[in-house]
Amino acid sequence: MPKTYTHLTEEQRYQIYESLIEKQSHRAIANRIGKHHGSVSREVARNVGLKAYRPRQAHISAIVRKELKPKYIKLTPKVQAIIRKNIGKEWSPEQIQGRLKLDGEEMVCPATIYRFIKLDKAAGGDLYKHLRHKKPY
Repeated sequence: MPKTYTHLTEEQRYQIYESLIEKQSHRAIANRIGKHHGSVSREVARNVGLKAYRPRQAHISAIVRKELKPKYIKLTPKVQAIIRKNIGKEWSPEQIQGRLKLDGEEMVCPATIYRFIKLDKAAGGDLYKHLRHKKPY
């Protein structure tokens, strides 16, 4: 079974700290916490303070990095305009997705298009009136 990536937890960071005090290798630490040795090596290199690895600072820094990471937005104004135009032609969200793919535009899934239509309705728009199936929004 392939491993899936998960971020280090605060508890794992404290285990790294304790293992470093015990002078264990990065490979031994990785085996102890169930991570790849490269992850441990990067974690230690990224979070060594003036004296040593600091697990609390490391965890706070990880949270801050995650919050500051820019979010990739596929639903650009151009894609929104294409959705509006084609919903007006009474195309289904699946058809719009296919057209975006054929045109080489940023492709969004039908669920994203439905979510966009629902937000439009909440803002007073009427895109939902052009859907083939009148779902209760």
